[in-house]
This record gives sequence, structure tokens and C-alpha cells, in this order.
Amino acid sequence: MYYPGYNCLQNLIRFRLLCSICIVLNWAGYGLVCHRAIKTMAELMGIKDLHCKVEGSTKNVQAIAHAFFDALVHQVFNIASY
Repeated sequence: MYYPGYNCLQNLIRFRLLCSICIVLNWAGYGLVCHRAIKTMAELMGIKDLHCKVEGSTKNVQAIAHAFFDALVHQVFNIASY
């Protein structure tokens, strides 16, 4: 199923090594407000509206990418709410 502009369906928090990522959905037209690595990955995936805060080690791009993909994989999808 495809939801226009939304591949992240809920607010998420994930940890990887020394970095933590807090992902918050926002309204349509908000844009991508996040780390440069997450912004590039979100643009490639088609996510248009996202606010993401990276805390801890912000220079470890591999850990940031791993935490972001881990958050997307482990989000809970409830078909009854859509």
C-alpha cells in the first residue's frame, strides 16, 4: 500500500550505539527537518514531511542510518485505523 508522502506512520524513538533518534510526523507541507543523512535517505524513500532529532553521536552516519531504518522496520501498522 502506498500513502502519498508518508512512509513513516507514527512517532518513533530508536537507539543505536551512542546515538538516539526521535522521529515525529508533521502535517503536509512541513518538509524534512532532520540530520543531513536522514534527509537524504527520506528523500530517496519518498518521505516528504518529517521532523527528526538526533542526539548523542551525530557524526557516526552509519549508526544514524541503522537506527533510522530500524525505526521504519519496527513501526506498528494497524490496518483497522486506516
